[in-house]
Amino acid sequence: MVTGARQVGKTTLIEQFGADHYEHVAEVNFIEMPQAVETVSKAKDTEDLILRLSVLSGAEITPGKTLLFLDEIQACEDMPTCSMMATWRLLDEPNTCPYTCWVV
Repeated sequence: MVTGARQVGKTTLIEQFGADHYEHVAEVNFIEMPQAVETVSKAKDTEDLILRLSVLSGAEITPGKTLLFLDEIQACEDMPTCSMMATWRLLDEPNTCPYTCWVV
């Protein structure tokens, strides 16, 4: 999870990192795409959530090849699915999540 003051380049930094180190970057900005909040809240399970994020981002999400970047995630702070996405990387347990996910 990347935190910091507004307008200091967090998003740009993650986008550049993704472009340099991954085949794909799947980015969903929950403020620029307000429909994304409702769309992910309807996910039935992890696979459904990944499919929905893939459609929203317009990018293929492949474990080990895709950086999943959830920008402005605070826009959906009350939703368990968004909290789950943020928690995956914080737990960093083996085999918990095959996806690399950055949230800002």
